[in-house]
Amino acid sequence: MNDHVGIEEWETQFSNALTQRSVTGMIDALESPATTHVGTANAQVERNAIKTIERHFESEPDALFLTALEMYRSSNPTAEEVGAQLLALCHEV
Repeated sequence: MNDHVGIEEWETQFSNALTQRSVTGMIDALESPATTHVGTANAQVERNAIKTIERHFESEPDALFLTALEMYRSSNPTAEEVGAQLLALCHEV
């Protein structure tokens, strides 16, 4: 992770956006810990985001699917990766 956002601050920002069901806020949160050499968040941040979203929507598969689709369709590389992983999970359900 770069120096812009610490992990605790990222988790807070992401969790707040998730609680508000703000996909834009989640995408903004994913943008903040992007690494400078590839422009995406590190794998641990992506895994945390996927697990957090999956747990949040575990009893709402339709909401999970719509959130995943919106993230996948975004222009943010990290959100696209997270969205693709979530869509794969939706397909398995």
